[in-house]
Amino acid sequence: MSNQNSGEDSLPSELLDAAIGLWTQDDSIRWITVSGRSMMPVLREGDLLLIDNKHQSYEPGVILTVRHSGEIISHRVLAIHTQADGKVFYITKGDNSPYLDPAFNQGEVIGQVMALRRGSREISFETSQWKRVNRNIAKAMSVYSRIYPHTKNNQEGSSRSFSLWLRIACYHIMQGFYRLVVQIFLLLFGGWKRI
Repeated sequence: MSNQNSGEDSLPSELLDAAIGLWTQDDSIRWITVSGRSMMPVLREGDLLLIDNKHQSYEPGVILTVRHSGEIISHRVLAIHTQADGKVFYITKGDNSPYLDPAFNQGEVIGQVMALRRGSREISFETSQWKRVNRNIAKAMSVYSRIYPHTKNNQEGSSRSFSLWLRIACYHIMQGFYRLVVQIFLLLFGGWKRI
C-alpha cells in the first residue's frame, strides 16, 4: 500500500511530515485508507487500516506503516537487521510486489497495522491465527526475494537469459499459489467481525 505525495490532491511534504510528527508524539491509534495494490490480496484499495504507534519493536510478519521518500507505505516486515551501533533497519516488501523495499530505519516507522476494516467487516491482526499466518507469509516472501531479482535496478541491467526467465516464472507460480492460499484463509478463517 502506498500513498504517493506527488499529485494535485496530496499534501506538501513539509505539511505531511508535520502531521505525522504530531500523530506519532501522542501515542495514538489512527485509521488510514489503503491506496494501491502492493499488498493484495490481504489489503485492498479502499480498506481502512488501524495504525498503532505505541510499539517500539516489531517482528517479521507484521505490517508496518512507514514514511519514506515522500510516500506513506504499509508493507510486511521480512527481516530485521541491527547494526553494531544499535541502529535497527527493517526489510519490507509488498505482498503483491516482486521487489524488496529499501531498508527502513526506526525513525521512518509511523506504526504497526493492527486491524483491517473492509466495509462493515473488520479483522484484527493481533489474533494468534493471524500472527502465525503473517509470520508464514513473511517466510514465503523471503523465499520469493531469493528467487526474484531484489530490486528494480537489478532487473533493468540484466540480460534476458533463460536463468532469469526461469526465476521470473517460478516467482509468478509461487505468487499465484500464495494468493490462492490467502484467499482461502480469508474466506474460511479470516476472523471477520461485523461492526
